[in-house]
Amino acid sequence: CSDFVSKSTLLSEAYVGSEWETVEANIPVSALNIETPLSLDLVAFYNEESMAEIKARESGKSPILRLTVNGTEKDFEATDDGYIRLGSYSDKNFGKEEKMYVKLQGADLGDETYRSKIKFDISSLGTLSGVTSAKLVFEGKASPLNNEKKRILIIKSYSALWKEDTLNFKSHVYDYRS
Repeated sequence: CSDFVSKSTLLSEAYVGSEWETVEANIPVSALNIETPLSLDLVAFYNEESMAEIKARESGKSPILRLTVNGTEKDFEATDDGYIRLGSYSDKNFGKEEKMYVKLQGADLGDETYRSKIKFDISSLGTLSGVTSAKLVFEGKASPLNNEKKRILIIKSYSALWKEDTLNFKSHVYDYRS
C-alpha cells in the first residue's frame, strides 16, 4: 500500500457505523481543479474483517461533492463510481453495482482487498473563485462491526482517466503501483 499512498494524496478520512448513515468528510479546496475531474479512492485503514458498504450511483443515492460557493451549497453527483477487488478478482468490473465496498483483510493485494473509486466533474463552475469549502457526502455502513466504526481513508488519485464500465484493478494498476 505504500506505493499507492506515495503516488496519491491523503485528503481526509471518514467513519461508518453499523447502520446506514449519511457520512460527510471535508475535502481541501486545494484538491479541486476545474480542468481535471476529481478522482477519489476510498481505502480501508485497518487490516481486519469488517467491510464498509457505500451506496453507488446505481442505487439512486449517488455520492456527492458538496461545494460552498459564494455562501451557497452546490451539489455535484458522481460522474463515475465503482470498486475494484484485488487478487483473483483483479480483472473483474464492479462499476455498475448498487453498492461499493472498502475492505482490507489478509494480504494487501489479496482477494479480500476492496477499494472504491468515485469521480466528480466540477468544470461547470468555470472557476474556483468563491469556493470556500468542499465535502464528500455518501451513504455508508460497516458490517460486521466489532464495536468500533470502520475507518476509511479518502485519497486523491493522481489519475482520473478511468471509467466505471471498464474499471478493474488490472487495467488501472498504475494508480497503485510504480
